[in-house]
Amino acid sequence: FREWMLPLSYRPLSPFKVSSLCSFKSVILSIISLYFAAHFLAFLYSIFAVLDEKRTLEKKELYDGPLVLNDKYKNVLYGKKVNGVYTNVGVMNTALLFDQPTKDRKDEAVPTITDKFYETLSSSVKSILARQYYKKEDERFVYFTFVNDAYSLMTMNWLCNVDAFEGILNRTIIATSSSTLCATIRKEYSKVDCIKIILPSTFSSSLDWGKKEYIEWLIMRTAIMKKMIELSIPFVLFETDAVWFRDPSPLFEQASKVDDVDIKVPVKGYTGRGQSLSFDPMLVYPTNGSLVLFKEMNKRLTINSSLYDQDILDDLCHLQFHGVVCRTFEWKEIADGKWFKLSERERARYEPYIVNNNYYVGVKNKMTRQAMNHMWLLNPKSNSCSAARRRKMFEENEALARLKPQEDRGHNRSIVDSAAVL
Repeated sequence: FREWMLPLSYRPLSPFKVSSLCSFKSVILSIISLYFAAHFLAFLYSIFAVLDEKRTLEKKELYDGPLVLNDKYKNVLYGKKVNGVYTNVGVMNTALLFDQPTKDRKDEAVPTITDKFYETLSSSVKSILARQYYKKEDERFVYFTFVNDAYSLMTMNWLCNVDAFEGILNRTIIATSSSTLCATIRKEYSKVDCIKIILPSTFSSSLDWGKKEYIEWLIMRTAIMKKMIELSIPFVLFETDAVWFRDPSPLFEQASKVDDVDIKVPVKGYTGRGQSLSFDPMLVYPTNGSLVLFKEMNKRLTINSSLYDQDILDDLCHLQFHGVVCRTFEWKEIADGKWFKLSERERARYEPYIVNNNYYVGVKNKMTRQAMNHMWLLNPKSNSCSAARRRKMFEENEALARLKPQEDRGHNRSIVDSAAVL
């Protein structure tokens, strides 16, 4: 009774309250201990983990390699970039995890491109350039791409698209491992030079991103481009997962009128997120600078399979490797997949010649995206070119241009800064 007569601050705690207080302190200490233990384990992992064993993609920095990708990679892998490699990945579908290539590929032979292919290529180029006799020498070039069966339909859709422009098809060379695709092209687009390239059957179907055959495809494409420079062939490397709203030939023909240039490439729409250059369409002049660049690119790809052609291009251009001059097209001239994510009013501000259908994984996804934007030009049943669909696409693009705000007319602004030279 006397205890309750004392002020509260002097009253002794009951045994029950003392016990509760001790339990609470134990819980707090346990939580703090677990927190520090987790951070300690994470620290150990960061030291001993081999980061180069995994290479994954961030949503806004998806690589679009050659048009050979397997459709099974439909979900996006998110991660943090560390020393050029994405780690701490959150995967929406564990089936997306796949074996990564080893770094050292010296013991693995990349298929050799035959001399017969280069002879056929050289002969085709001579014929194409001869037909451009009325143009100035620095305005003559060929359009070149390298695809397999995986992008047959996408390639036919592109051919349907550019058939509306005079003088595109008769300066185009398509190298492919697909006999069927070549036969179809020769039948439906006789102006195009399609060259069959003999490769092992493993390259005929869709290739898995990052696997041995995919890396080897990159090496072969780079080797072909290097050889074309050695043969003094001016060319534009392009890929067929793109929409051409206007004939870009004048854009390419005028590229060297003002400044010296070895290669010219587009810029990425998402800036400040790693690389700033896109790989295609790439205008390549057969110069000492471009030859040095592709020799180094081929060398690095061959000895280090954790690198990709876009990695190396971005690095060499920004370093101005051995004096190579890399210039860029503006985003308003050649846009990338960011264009598809713009609202109609935002799209109206730009009038690109070409829009690349990238930042999207899987050929079926790309085809669906183009169809949803009225840019799939093949008849669903016959896969033949539909002139009506093509006309509708061009009409909608012209209508879009009429929505351009008055203050933007007379000049196209770009949503990214494009340096004249790197």
